[in-house]
Amino acid sequence: MSFSDSSQFQVDEVGVMRHKRTGNSWADKVMDGVDIDLTMYWENCGYAYIEEEAGEEIIGERKISEEIKETSKVWEKGRGEGRFKRDKKIPQKKTKKYPTKPKPTHSWHKRLSKMAIELDMGSIASHTEEKAVQEIGDFYDDYHEEKRILEEEKKENYWEGWAQKVKENPGNYGFVSVKCLTSPDGFSVHDIDAAGVKRDNMFDIYNEGREGRYIIKDWDNLPSVWTEDVWQGPRGTFVDPEFSFRRYNFFTYWDEKNQMYIWKSMYKHSWQCGGWREHFDYYPNIQVMEDIFCLDKQYLPWIAIGTLSKWINGIEWHTVWSRMDEMRTGIINGREMKWVGGDGWENRSREANYYPMTQIPLMRFS
Repeated sequence: MSFSDSSQFQVDEVGVMRHKRTGNSWADKVMDGVDIDLTMYWENCGYAYIEEEAGEEIIGERKISEEIKETSKVWEKGRGEGRFKRDKKIPQKKTKKYPTKPKPTHSWHKRLSKMAIELDMGSIASHTEEKAVQEIGDFYDDYHEEKRILEEEKKENYWEGWAQKVKENPGNYGFVSVKCLTSPDGFSVHDIDAAGVKRDNMFDIYNEGREGRYIIKDWDNLPSVWTEDVWQGPRGTFVDPEFSFRRYNFFTYWDEKNQMYIWKSMYKHSWQCGGWREHFDYYPNIQVMEDIFCLDKQYLPWIAIGTLSKWINGIEWHTVWSRMDEMRTGIINGREMKWVGGDGWENRSREANYYPMTQIPLMRFS
């Protein structure tokens, strides 16, 4: 039925609109759940019911201009009422302030975990972590081993350089050792000072006669700890029961500025705790010192007489430095020198760390 066909209705004497043919009141009519009076009222007001077409409906379609507009950070005019302006940059990153569900693991990992459990291997995650830790450990082991090898090669090349330097400059550097007879209570039998010099006049059997000749040959075999029985060396040297020998080592070198030889005790605390760094980049152990700085290797004719590097119960520095100067200059018994040997009282041996001329014993050449 069309709502525009209003000629079929008329108003009676009471004022109710009724159908001309049936006489029914207009109020008795309802169409699609809506009162006909309301429908006719809306139709008289200009509203109409139109069947919608299928498809999307766009509400509030935007009109876009094809003009190019320039933007600027400076406000030409305020927005809104001109009182509000946002200077703070709005963060673009989205953060969730609530707990989220963890991402699921891969299906292959689940299958491997189930297989591992079935095979009584435990969790596959633990095996993966264990393997990763092992691989990292193997990597660092290889890294440190390569680093150690490189450092050993560097150290070996360094000492080879020193050996070449000593070979080209004999008499400039030397290594001297002395072994002192020690009593059962741990004290030296003779008065031996800081430079290894014997300061008493006590008779020394190991520097006299037959024993003096044999002990140098047995020097490397002398006991460093006491024994309950008499010690006898391969060449006939005897050491009384409970007596032994304690070894002291010294490094000596030529000081060009002061025209003298300097000695350094390798037994002292100052050398052990870093004093060696004034001369070497690596700590010089006894084997290195003997191989490179041994005076017997630098002064071959002295071997027929005795030894310059090995001494018993006292070092004769006058002899050592005289032979070293002969090696260094090639002049034998032709150099003038000043010798200060010291004594057993006020002028005992002492190192000169800052003032070389205060060293005792001292041999200065001119």
